[in-house]
Amino acid sequence: MNLLEVDAAISQAQHKLQAKLIKVLNAWHKKYVGEWLVEFYKAQILAACRTLNLSLEGEDTYKNIDSIVQECLQTLTASTKIGE
Repeated sequence: MNLLEVDAAISQAQHKLQAKLIKVLNAWHKKYVGEWLVEFYKAQILAACRTLNLSLEGEDTYKNIDSIVQECLQTLTASTKIGE
């Protein structure tokens, strides 16, 4: 095997490894970051409901969506300002 063949084999292996790494990173991103975001926002919504003394149970929950979203935004904005 000459030097050009070795270089080509290494380059091909590198491309295959990079492609596999990208697939693995995408899978991890979907699984772990997605799960973390679900839990994070679930906690934010529950905290907003506690602050506003609202329940997510019942048929009229849709009436409270705007209030809950507004409270979540205020909380997130306040925590962002603290981190600056």
